[in-house]
Amino acid sequence: MITALLAALLAFVNPIVDMDMSDPDCASVDGTNFYLTVSSFTDVPGLPIYRSTDLVNWQPVGHALTARPSACTWTRRGQGVWAPAIRFHDGRWFIFWGDPDVGIFQVTAPRPEGPWSEPELVRAGKGLIDPCPLWDEDGTLHLANAFAASRTGYNSVIAIDGRIVYDGIPDGNHTIEGPKLYRHGGYYWIFAPAGGVVTGWQLALRSKNLYGPYEARIVLAQGKTPMNGPHQGAWVRKADGTDWFLHFQDKGYLGRVLCLQPMAWSADGWPVMGEKGEPVLSCGEIANATPTTSLLDWVSDGPVYDFCGKPRLYSGASRVTKFPAAAFTAKATVCVTAKTEGAVDGLLLAGDREVRFGLRLAEGRFELVLKDGERVSVLGTLPARELDAGALKAWTSGELVLEARVKPAAADPRRCDVVFARKDIVSSPVRLANSIWQGVKIGLAAEPVKSPALNWLDQASELIF
Repeated sequence: MITALLAALLAFVNPIVDMDMSDPDCASVDGTNFYLTVSSFTDVPGLPIYRSTDLVNWQPVGHALTARPSACTWTRRGQGVWAPAIRFHDGRWFIFWGDPDVGIFQVTAPRPEGPWSEPELVRAGKGLIDPCPLWDEDGTLHLANAFAASRTGYNSVIAIDGRIVYDGIPDGNHTIEGPKLYRHGGYYWIFAPAGGVVTGWQLALRSKNLYGPYEARIVLAQGKTPMNGPHQGAWVRKADGTDWFLHFQDKGYLGRVLCLQPMAWSADGWPVMGEKGEPVLSCGEIANATPTTSLLDWVSDGPVYDFCGKPRLYSGASRVTKFPAAAFTAKATVCVTAKTEGAVDGLLLAGDREVRFGLRLAEGRFELVLKDGERVSVLGTLPARELDAGALKAWTSGELVLEARVKPAAADPRRCDVVFARKDIVSSPVRLANSIWQGVKIGLAAEPVKSPALNWLDQASELIF
């Protein structure tokens, strides 16, 4: 599969983006400009759009979702925008996605950079996920989807236009989901992952009839490689006629990273991905050049104010982003001002639980605190300067640098160990795992307080990775 010609056309090392890019889908009009979007769950802005001309190096060009759809109520991680599909039809771009608690939505735009329309609920139904449209030769819109067992009590089946067309259980393809619908070579094709996120495989299904019956074949699996669960993604064709498959690999705390496989059509008409159905780890000389930090999305819970040119977070607000790599050090210069005792304001890591590292006001001074879930450790004390703040006293820390050092856990590389530091005060390692469907996130936060007298955190510098 990896010929000298392919290597000359495109060179890369997997993952092409070593950052959480869950459930990627991609489309192109001309085979030269490719546009990709990924699941954003409860993040706002959501549905980030990335552009590439070589399928390896990507740049952000906007978001298709700027606010939570009015029909949706998101109260916990893992809800919201699941597995989008991006397509171009009749002069417009479309993105469909499933909200497992509401149904299938769509937005449209004249160009991928936007502006995108307000979300429209096109099919209501609890548990409807992973939609993908196909406009047939007569212009009829067909919609494939999967089902979330957490909402419906069943999964492992694919439906088109509300009719179940494939049941994966008899074939051993349990947990089939994420269908992508195509036409090629006189067949209707469904590309879909099965077997589960961490250890599954990629299927291709084909039929002469849209509603089946479909025959299935595994076209990409881990095999003897270290790339677990290679599946869920998009088939694209470049202008030079070569075929490629973008997909994710689940890497635990880092999230679902973006990978690329060469693809070709065999003599019997089936797609073959990677190297004889096993994922490639590289192709040609390494050409990845995009710094991961340039792709980071910052999302906020609560408003972020601009105060004298510095971002300010009041009690209850946070500003977080994805991990930019498997191992890194993040630093931020902050200033905490507190009227209320007890809240920890500073760094926030959100994974299988929340971990905070920062300052807590206590009797006119600041304690340097590590709060792991409900467990609190005081690592040291810092002076506080009293401010003239009206009826209620306030104390400020002045500017200080907080640091988080992240690396894979030696005993379990799907989890990470994080050490926090403020000058020579260094914490013991804290072990974190990913949250449901997402990698660990990092950022800054002012912890909620019960008192109406708010604390606040001024960010003198962005997190520097």
